[in-house]
Amino acid sequence: MIQYGACNAQAFAVHKGATPTGLVGTALTSPKALDVWSRKNSVTDINVFRATVAGQQWGWEYETDSVYPIVRIIRNSSDGVVYAFEAESKTDHFRTDYIPLIATDDYDRSIIPSGGSAVWMVMPSETDLETIEALVVADSIPAWASGTAWSAYTTTQLLKQLFRQEQSRLGLYLHSTIGEVFTRSHSVEEYKAYMLLWMRSASRILYDHYGQTCIPLILDKFSVDSDGYVSL
Repeated sequence: MIQYGACNAQAFAVHKGATPTGLVGTALTSPKALDVWSRKNSVTDINVFRATVAGQQWGWEYETDSVYPIVRIIRNSSDGVVYAFEAESKTDHFRTDYIPLIATDDYDRSIIPSGGSAVWMVMPSETDLETIEALVVADSIPAWASGTAWSAYTTTQLLKQLFRQEQSRLGLYLHSTIGEVFTRSHSVEEYKAYMLLWMRSASRILYDHYGQTCIPLILDKFSVDSDGYVSL
């Protein structure tokens, strides 16, 4: 199945056979290039993409039958998110501890702010997601929906359709709302997948981007502590 990933750091590992999908979130004002020659890491033999400038949100697509959502965060000392990597599965299923968000620059200097750290993000609570849902309901239809069949929808209807569309792509049991997800028993990884897909759908409405990512939402709304736990 086709899956998606995104990152706003300058260098990051991607999945085998990954194809760049371009800028997917809220980009910097002066778009720069992505090195698509896919530099190889000589130790793990994993493809690495490198942006010419940090901060832009680049996406990629790949094929796999595995669903194991991951979100890697580089945070500052105030729990603010500086960089994020998110994908629907691990970049290397044989190296479970492999970290795809590269925390050093071209000169081998750390990109982690003083007092900050790099952590695996724990998915938000149901209450946090309900708070975000209220923001979506109160928002207006994004500009990218203009001229589409979705332009006449309310944001509640659009969120439902985007969410169900993404669930269908991953072959998940279909839920209409994030609240419904928690009324049914799922595996841990399925819960993570539902939440990641829902956050992407919400981000596309709140931050008016068509691309597959929830990085704009994470950067704007999330604080992440040293253990990876989220607060709004």
